[in-house]
Amino acid sequence: MFRTCPAVNMQNLPKQVRGRGFEADFAYGPPQAFYAAGESPQVGRLYVDRFGREREDTFIVDGSERQLVSIDIWDVVAGKWTSLAPTEKKILLEYQLDPLRGRDDLNIREPGIGASYSLPRHVLSKGKDVGTKQIEGLICKGRVIEMAGAGARPALLVECWHSEQIAYIVASQATWSLADGKKVVVTFRLSKIEVRDPDPELFKIPADYKPVKLVPIKK
Repeated sequence: MFRTCPAVNMQNLPKQVRGRGFEADFAYGPPQAFYAAGESPQVGRLYVDRFGREREDTFIVDGSERQLVSIDIWDVVAGKWTSLAPTEKKILLEYQLDPLRGRDDLNIREPGIGASYSLPRHVLSKGKDVGTKQIEGLICKGRVIEMAGAGARPALLVECWHSEQIAYIVASQATWSLADGKKVVVTFRLSKIEVRDPDPELFKIPADYKPVKLVPIKK
C-alpha cells in the first residue's frame, strides 16, 4: 500500500518518468592516490521517486562508522533544489530548478587538472553500443564514449551502464589518459538497489531546519 503526500496536489505533479521509484547506495570518486589532496570519494544513499524527485544523503565513512554530512533534494514538483546541513539542522542553499530538466548530469571530473565530462543520469548516453549485462539484479544497456586528448585536456574513455527499469545510470567507469602516460580512473556505482517508491516525506524539508543567517561583512 503506497502512501501519498498530503501537502502535494497530485494533479500538479509532472508526468511520471519511471514506473516505480527506487533507492540505492551510491559510491562516486577518484582513486586512493588523490585522497590526500582533498579529492575524497562520495558515498551515500540515493532516493528517486517515479516523478523524478531525487534526494541524496552523503556520508563520511570512518571504518564501520558512517556520519551523515549533507542532504540534497532536487524537487521537480516544487521546482527547487535545496541543500541541507543535518548536523546543524540548517538550510544552506535553495535555488530554482527547471522541472523539465531536473537534476544536472553526473559530472565526471579528473582530480589532477580538473577536466570534466557530463554524463546523463536518466537516459542512455550516446556512444558505441556494447550490449547488455546484469548489474545489481537489473538488465543494463552499455555505451562506450571515446574522446581524444587536445592540448592540456587528456584523452577520455567512458564506459557507462543504464537501466531502463529505474531510468537511471547504474555504473560508469571513466579513464583519463594523462600527458605523462599515467591513467586516472573515476567510477560511479549504485548498489543495494531497491525498486520501490520512497517515502514522500523524504522529499520535504524537515520543519525544524532553519535557513542559515547571513552575517554582513564589515569593511
